[in-house]
Amino acid sequence: MSELTKQQKYSMDLKDIAKIVKQKLKKEYPGCVFSVTIERYSMGQSLTVALMKSDIKIIKDFKDISDKAFWSYESRSHYTKDQIEESQKKDYHQLNPYTFNDDYNPDIWSNGIFLTEQGHNMLKRVNDIVNYYNYNDSDSQTDYYDVNFSLSMHIGKWNKDFIDGEDPNEVKPEPKPEIPKVIFGKLVTYNDGKIIFKSNNSDSKDYIINGTLEEVV
Repeated sequence: MSELTKQQKYSMDLKDIAKIVKQKLKKEYPGCVFSVTIERYSMGQSLTVALMKSDIKIIKDFKDISDKAFWSYESRSHYTKDQIEESQKKDYHQLNPYTFNDDYNPDIWSNGIFLTEQGHNMLKRVNDIVNYYNYNDSDSQTDYYDVNFSLSMHIGKWNKDFIDGEDPNEVKPEPKPEIPKVIFGKLVTYNDGKIIFKSNNSDSKDYIINGTLEEVV
């Protein structure tokens, strides 16, 4: 497929671009859920992609953030470790799309949230898919702003939490074995030969015994 020209991108309705983006994301990441919405306003329009659910881990665990990263943001932005830890626990984040123009750096966050490498790479791909239909003729030297649409990228929404995936390399602890519950009671034999274990505990059930006492124990 040939590259779309600026005029072709400009002539596409943003609603149609959003539909195409949604379809591409669904096909490329079937285990994830994305929300793609648009907004039109005076002198512009915007497209927002929100990752709502992922089958891979996106947000880095606080324990995996390096001391170098802590020192960098504590000294430059005056964020404390406690504030960074609190941010990592949140289920809604507004990302900086420009961080996805670069390769992954574990010591750089995206607008206040540290991502896993696989999370960064996924969102970098999302950024590429969306921006294929965008153009940017802006000039920062003259404060001239000219884009097809503004792009916002979120994890979750302000009114709906993000559901993160699991790290396939994380070693999970072995589940603790269940401790059998000890119930005290007595065996009652009826005339028809039926044997019932009557529990002394009011919150425990009575059990019909169809075998020997040894089988019950």
